[in-house]
Amino acid sequence: MTVANRLKGALVVSRKKTVTDVARELRISRPCFSNVINGHADLSIDLAVRIERIFGINARTLLIQQLDEKLAGHKR
Repeated sequence: MTVANRLKGALVVSRKKTVTDVARELRISRPCFSNVINGHADLSIDLAVRIERIFGINARTLLIQQLDEKLAGHKR
């Protein structure tokens, strides 16, 4: 499972919230959050820390997983 899918499942689907609702909770724009959870943009350190602070998902784990995904894609 990718970081994008993990975040979409944990923050949107399982909480039965809209992307707009979650973006508002994170105090970021809807397009920014949408790009992250749809895999079109990387998760920034700032956003990872906000997610940890608000939702309790470990920022370091998210960022390491994202890096691992990038390295796996680069090795192909």
